[in-house]
Amino acid sequence: MKGARAQKYASYRYRVNKITAESIAGVHRPHGHTLDHMIPIRYGFKKGVPPELIGDIRNLEYVPFQDNLSDGARITDRSIVAMRRLGLDEMADIELYRNPQLKDAA
Repeated sequence: MKGARAQKYASYRYRVNKITAESIAGVHRPHGHTLDHMIPIRYGFKKGVPPELIGDIRNLEYVPFQDNLSDGARITDRSIVAMRRLGLDEMADIELYRNPQLKDAA
């Protein structure tokens, strides 16, 4: 990303992080775990998902540190679950169509 798009992403990420902090206030973080946005922040930015949904507690999960690193910005089975929780059913359906290896818990 360059220029204006990079600035827009930085602003989006800042808003997501602020909302995320509010969502997890008072929630215990297990030792050796890190917070994961099941629908990745970068994906949310690219697809125009409101920051309020990406930072929503229903899109957050504590996972072992190494698991979070290996996910990167990919869509996973957990991403599909989060999309369903947040009412992003059409987005989940599109991802399932594009990635038939993903599993739908719906």
